[in-house]
Amino acid sequence: MDCVNCGKLLSELRVDDLTVDVCGEGCGGVWFDAAELKKVDEKAEGHGEKLLKGLPAAGSSRRNSEKGRCPRCGVGLRRYFFSPAKTFEIDECAQCGGVWLDGGELAALRDLPGSEEERRTAARNQFDAMFRTELDALASQTQNDSDRAHRFARAVRWVLPSTWLPGKQKGGAF
Repeated sequence: MDCVNCGKLLSELRVDDLTVDVCGEGCGGVWFDAAELKKVDEKAEGHGEKLLKGLPAAGSSRRNSEKGRCPRCGVGLRRYFFSPAKTFEIDECAQCGGVWLDGGELAALRDLPGSEEERRTAARNQFDAMFRTELDALASQTQNDSDRAHRFARAVRWVLPSTWLPGKQKGGAF
């Protein structure tokens, strides 16, 4: 497999039962297959410390504005902020679920405060802070539209055929 950033050949690095692909001759980036990053993303996880010791020093990353391609399946990687603090971006393949970290990013990722659950809660809180007023306005508008439809149904229910049929139709045609 070739490096996402510099195109050099990635080599395998094995730490216990974890195998990652590393750009040892170039930028120092690391490729994690699906779900491998979760094994090393927090300080309490022992694999991460061993992996950091085995990684080469971060080289010069020729990262440009265009997205890289997945070294496994060739699909364009999607770039996003890993934490609500927006300290750095990671790249993830939407098809195979692999993750690319540039040189030095694994150490920075492991230094993030809190557990995965705390980061998820912080992200939800940030989302609420950003969009709560808009979501509340949409919910209110939806409720108003629903109320208006029910008022109309009550007003015209005597002319609709469903009231002429025997049975227990609640709300006329609705």
